[in-house]
Amino acid sequence: DLMTKMPKFEYDVHNGHEIGNRNFEIYQIVRNISFLVMGILIFFAGLSFMFEHMNFVPPNTGFRILSSSVIFVFFFFFFPTLWDLLANVVEQLSKWILNPEDPIQPTANVDYLLKCLTVGCPGTAHSDGGIQAPNITLDDIVTGIGSPFETMRNIFLNTFLAAFKAIIFLIFMFLTFLIGTIRQILTAIVIIGLPLILTFSLFPFFKRITDRFIDALLGLLIAPIFSALVIIAGVAQLQTLVKQSPDPITEWFAALAVMTLGTFMP
Repeated sequence: DLMTKMPKFEYDVHNGHEIGNRNFEIYQIVRNISFLVMGILIFFAGLSFMFEHMNFVPPNTGFRILSSSVIFVFFFFFFPTLWDLLANVVEQLSKWILNPEDPIQPTANVDYLLKCLTVGCPGTAHSDGGIQAPNITLDDIVTGIGSPFETMRNIFLNTFLAAFKAIIFLIFMFLTFLIGTIRQILTAIVIIGLPLILTFSLFPFFKRITDRFIDALLGLLIAPIFSALVIIAGVAQLQTLVKQSPDPITEWFAALAVMTLGTFMP
């Protein structure tokens, strides 16, 4: 869900009234505010015809504002339906990409990746590629009395690796939750505020700023697809690596690399 879930409006029309979730309720308020801003825009468009002759604004600014305003008014009412459709398509496509062999279980490759990081990759002859608590018995210590330096080195190495891998895994799990949640919240912010973003884009001096929000929305829309692609392709490479060189440390770092790419893709 952190990689594929998209915020929606859950938009519908019931008895002639628009209904939806809390996202849509706030969207309606922002839409109404944008209509008030458009009133200012219409006044500005009238002044633009004069400013064009004085070279204060680019040519055809007034006409562009008036024509775009009419288009935006219709788009603001149509957008919730369009967005819910796109969000559902992206979610389902991302889940299908995560496991095209069995779309009913989209978490299978994620499960494989997490097992590689915690208990070792499934299907391997060893399970010490993941996070394993050091198993040091009294017999091991007595046996190593003849070589105390080697014994202490092995104890330290096993303990250090277990602690290091556990800490790194927790950090990246935290980042996965954080960045995945940020992606969803940022997407919700942009879709809810889109009426104001588009309205302010009609002001020539705001256009460069608002264009960045629009570009970000397009990127956020397809981010789940690329995150799913990273997971499926990364796990395929990881499985190839496991067969070619079954080294537990190499497997663990490869799995961590796939998780890192999937986390930071958005």
